[in-house]
Amino acid sequence: MLRSILFTAASSIAFAGIVTPHAGAQDANFNAGVGYSRIDIQDVDFDAISLRAGYDFNETFGLEGQVDFGLGDESVSLGLVTADVELNYSAGLYGIARFPLAENVNVFGRLGYVTTELEGSVAGFVADESDDGFSFGVGGEYNFDASNGVRVEYTRTDYDSGEADSFGISWVRRFGG
Repeated sequence: MLRSILFTAASSIAFAGIVTPHAGAQDANFNAGVGYSRIDIQDVDFDAISLRAGYDFNETFGLEGQVDFGLGDESVSLGLVTADVELNYSAGLYGIARFPLAENVNVFGRLGYVTTELEGSVAGFVADESDDGFSFGVGGEYNFDASNGVRVEYTRTDYDSGEADSFGISWVRRFGG
């Protein structure tokens, strides 16, 4: 069901003169996470599992990739016809900047580019549609220890055909040092 995903653009966040040391869990270079997202694409809500991997260049700036897979289909009424719509995937690449609030708590902003594929079926006819656009978000992380934490976030994507809002919660695991 998945096709090759090609990222044609990736945006990085740059804030001049801001380099703040983080403690404990922020020293790890690689991170991965898994969680749940609720994605609203043009008034259709999708439940998704979110997979994320990232690399921190320093204490503040990093790069992360995220893939969301839909957990089922949604029925949408189009006049007298009902269609089943499914989120096949949504994949993005983001630049991220983190700022500490306390020893184990940080907030972050991210900016990136996302591509998404939906599949719809009506009366036995199936069609795929994909769209892409720039995406930005904010969130926070709480680290239980040097390796494990929880993350909550909001992300908005501006597709060519409209907008999408995503709210997520995930477990984060850090590797390296």
